[in-house]
Amino acid sequence: MYTEKKDKLILKLSDSDKLVKIKVDCCYGTIVTIKFTSGSRKTVECGEICTIGKASDLKGKKIRFTGVAKNPDGEEVKITHTFYEVGGKRKTYTFPGGYTGQPEFNNADEFPDYRFYLNLR
Repeated sequence: MYTEKKDKLILKLSDSDKLVKIKVDCCYGTIVTIKFTSGSRKTVECGEICTIGKASDLKGKKIRFTGVAKNPDGEEVKITHTFYEVGGKRKTYTFPGGYTGQPEFNNADEFPDYRFYLNLR
């Protein structure tokens, strides 16, 4: 399991009831399933947008995301996660390109499992 540094991703939120969402984009034929808990257990996959919750409810929380990826075409794995408050700020995290955690990413890994945290402030 590739685990990103817990304090790397920070998204600043308003105190409003605007929704906070995650959008997942995959490149080169990558397939991914990402699970997280925000009130209830949720799953998001390539090309999907999923609501995490209301900004006012999420402010001050840390959410753990766990992804299971593969690329059946044998190409490199690349997943872009975009977090945003509707009408507000955005934060993008690309795996493995933006990965700085432990262990070091192995480019030959065809089925990487990874974990990262989103700090909502």
